[in-house]
Amino acid sequence: MKLTIFSCNCLIRNFCLAFLLLWAAFLGGCQSTCQECNGLDELPVSTRLVFTVMSKSTQSEPDPQSPIAEESKIRTLYIYAFDDKHTFPDFYEDPFVNHGQGADGKYRVEMNIHSTGQKRFYLIANPPQYIKKQLTSIVTEGQLRSMIISLQRPIQRMNQLPQTADGALPTTKTNSGFPLSNQLTAYVHQQSDQGGLYLTRLDDPTQTVLTFLPLFRALGKVSVYAYCEGNPSQQEVITVTGLDIFNYTCDGYFIPRWTLGGQMDLEQMSQREVKVGVQPVPLLKNHLTVTPDYVFGNQLPLTSFYVCQNSFGKATHGDSRPGIPDTEGNRTTKLVVSLSDGRRSEISLPYLRRNDHLSIHIGISQNVVKIEFKEWELSTVTPDWDDGLDPDKQLQPTLS
Repeated sequence: MKLTIFSCNCLIRNFCLAFLLLWAAFLGGCQSTCQECNGLDELPVSTRLVFTVMSKSTQSEPDPQSPIAEESKIRTLYIYAFDDKHTFPDFYEDPFVNHGQGADGKYRVEMNIHSTGQKRFYLIANPPQYIKKQLTSIVTEGQLRSMIISLQRPIQRMNQLPQTADGALPTTKTNSGFPLSNQLTAYVHQQSDQGGLYLTRLDDPTQTVLTFLPLFRALGKVSVYAYCEGNPSQQEVITVTGLDIFNYTCDGYFIPRWTLGGQMDLEQMSQREVKVGVQPVPLLKNHLTVTPDYVFGNQLPLTSFYVCQNSFGKATHGDSRPGIPDTEGNRTTKLVVSLSDGRRSEISLPYLRRNDHLSIHIGISQNVVKIEFKEWELSTVTPDWDDGLDPDKQLQPTLS
């Protein structure tokens, strides 16, 4: 009887000892796992790539309160780097740039990159809600390339930017910022001291280092002005009673396409410019009188608005690239100007790239309505395309 009790006590003691050993091993494993998880928050120096994204030219500093400043402000940022070795991309996101304050035209990025070699970068800033919800860490390259921006009609303020894929005007005054995007290919190299990574245009580690990557606007802009043509003192005062637009593009690729020469690929992007706004949309809220004070050097602003890229139409004066031919007859955007004396003039607009700012100047006299298209202001619209990614362009000094 005593022998049986003794044996049972030994079994219980051995079982308890084994349980304690297993529990200690389990706790040790959890601690190790937690330490590994915490280590993910600190980017290893050897995999850290540092660069600056740019959404405007460095040649000008517009008023922070101006529409131009709003068009270049970076509020949210998402970056993907794809290669042929990994299933999922390297992913960077900052949904609250500068703690929600945003960045005026440039923003420093520290991104974790898992390997060197060729990388296909996709950069997206300030996406509308229907695009933002797709920007996960496991999104595919095909999904990014097929993303569409939609507008049912031109918009005049950023709080009118559609937040749903159907392009309808939002019911709330949500301002997600001006949508920006880009795609490019570059090469990642390891620094000789294993201190980090850097970028070059070609697979040559001795090339000039790329320190910034550009973001381009996803919508084109049109501004319209009017003035008195000829001798204003001898003319009847004219009022602009209407300004309507039709045959504007309602959709297109969110991320631009580029040719091998570094120009926007109009042919490829036009294939996704499918929907056309054929019904005229009024752009003026009130009648505007063109008094004799408004001459060519001091013009009356009528309106400014944003539309999707329209790759169809003729080129502006000085632009060497033609647009896509309008074989259907309804792809060239039209603007109709109505005057108080009963005159109506229909203007055919040139093709409009997403990064263009088309300036239309209307000279009004008693007998003639003169239309002139001005070249857009490069220094206030686009970031400097001098990062070396285009082999046909001369390299400029890199930015720090």
